[in-house]
Amino acid sequence: MIKSPQIQSRINTIAKELASGKERAEILRKYAKKWQVAERTIDRYLPKAKQIATSIAKRADKVAEDTMDAVVKEAVKNGLKSVIEIDLKVQEIIFKPYQLIRDGNRIIKVENSTADQLRAADLYYRRHGHYAPERKDLTTKGLPLVSISQIEVVHSK
Repeated sequence: MIKSPQIQSRINTIAKELASGKERAEILRKYAKKWQVAERTIDRYLPKAKQIATSIAKRADKVAEDTMDAVVKEAVKNGLKSVIEIDLKVQEIIFKPYQLIRDGNRIIKVENSTADQLRAADLYYRRHGHYAPERKDLTTKGLPLVSISQIEVVHSK
């Protein structure tokens, strides 16, 4: 049972430190001096502080989960496409000579130009990392390497 607001404040401070990833030794080193208490006193605060830190972490996880749910719902509402849907659309542009586009009750056949197909192929290859970075020759092209210790000052003022 918590006896005073000062102790509750200390426990809350330790809980925040635990939630931010600090370890027991760091907390002891920092607050034993600051509060002028023995390490054993801080050890008595730790179990309650761990409970509070756990509840803080659970609330943070809940907020993150709710935020993610809201983002996904908004994406679905706005018609945002998944990575797979985008890849399928890009492949359709690359490999089919035309696209069928729905315009109300009509379906319109639109030819894919060669430029569109090349742009789609370029996009697909970039997204999947098929364009590896070019290998650079970092050698000195046969020239001898000179270390800093071998350089002499020939003339100085």
